[in-house]
Amino acid sequence: MQRTTIMLPRELKIWAASKSRKMGISLGQLIREALQKEIDSTEVSNGLQDCFYEDKAIYQGYSSPDFSAEHDEYHYGESYDIR
Repeated sequence: MQRTTIMLPRELKIWAASKSRKMGISLGQLIREALQKEIDSTEVSNGLQDCFYEDKAIYQGYSSPDFSAEHDEYHYGESYDIR
């Protein structure tokens, strides 16, 4: 590991220290976990992992016949014309 110094607003440090005590972990561990979680969620939102493919559920009901062609509209609210 590498030592890093960060500056936090006083209230944020108090809340984080309290939370880490309740969780039974060090403040450093809480910060590392929160930072990793933020990085992972950013990768998902930047398209590095498409939530459409991450979902392992199988849908058994009706779906629109144009679902494949209008995938972006249905999932992301955006439509793209690739023609």
